[in-house]
Amino acid sequence: MACDPADRACNELARSKALEVKCEQACTPGPARFVYCPADTGRADSGIVWLFLAVALLLAIGGGGLFWILLRKKSA
Repeated sequence: MACDPADRACNELARSKALEVKCEQACTPGPARFVYCPADTGRADSGIVWLFLAVALLLAIGGGGLFWILLRKKSA
């Protein structure tokens, strides 16, 4: 939800929906706008993504190693 800083009705509506300002956007030639987002969203979630990626990588390496060991035993 994006609101003009001077638009009190829009700002109050965003706060009543439990949204908080995440950034001030001034990409367009017009005035800056406050961008409201749900609380605890954004970059804070990236830590769990790295954890999932590490677990997936460990599972892939472990599975590949187990497959290689089984292939060596079968051919011997």
